[in-house]
Amino acid sequence: MVLQKEALEILNRERDYEDKIASDLFNYVLSNLAEVDSITEKERAQVKRVLRKIGKESLGHSKKFTELIEFCVKNGEGNY
Repeated sequence: MVLQKEALEILNRERDYEDKIASDLFNYVLSNLAEVDSITEKERAQVKRVLRKIGKESLGHSKKFTELIEFCVKNGEGNY
């Protein structure tokens, strides 16, 4: 169990970390995908579909972290 302040720090840090990883992955793969000569356009489209799914799931995770943060703020001091 941790106090509210520490819980908020952990939740914010984890949300930011996951957001950065997803963003970095998305940007890196998209920026380099056109340079990969060994895959077909169909395979490129599949990679893009998977990246969109990862992005959508990442947004969902970010939203859940935000909900947990809001819950923690609303409920005030205490153990979490």
